Amino acid sequence: MEACGLGETMRSQLQKWDSLECGKAEQDRDTAALLLTVTRRADETLLRRGELQRQLLHELREAKAAQRRSLVETEAEGRRAEREAEQRLRAEEGALAKTKTALARARWQRDQAQRQAAKLVHYADHAERVASRRAAEVERDGEWRVEQLRRDGLQRLQGAEVFSVAERPR
Repeated sequence: MEACGLGETMRSQLQKWDSLECGKAEQDRDTAALLLTVTRRADETLLRRGELQRQLLHELREAKAAQRRSLVETEAEGRRAEREAEQRLRAEEGALAKTKTALARARWQRDQAQRQAAKLVHYADHAERVASRRAAEVERDGEWRVEQLRRDGLQRLQGAEVFSVAERPR
């Protein structure tokens, strides 16, 4: 009768052992799947970061090109406005009163064109600085997110290992 009781105890212990091994294997599969997911997310984040950097570089190039075109157009428009003002001034030299009025108007237009050109240059410089800051922010944010995902994955893996050690049959 003791042999039967011992056999039942042994069978019960073997069933518990099998159950623990199955649980451990399932936990290992879950940990591997989690690690794969974290790795995939990190890879996706790196790809997205690269895409964003390329897009930002493209946008910066377009903005610089637009700035140059705008500056050239503004300078040409300023020169044209200045030429027109000078022509009006010479055409009006016959009458002193008309000449003074035309001269004042031409000078104002020239100054206005120069101020406008200076404002556009200032705006273009500002836009370039803002774009550079944004590029740096995107880069820092991307690196930070990758690092957070990596740390999270490592913490989960370490937690799984600690759990595995703690739950290992002794």
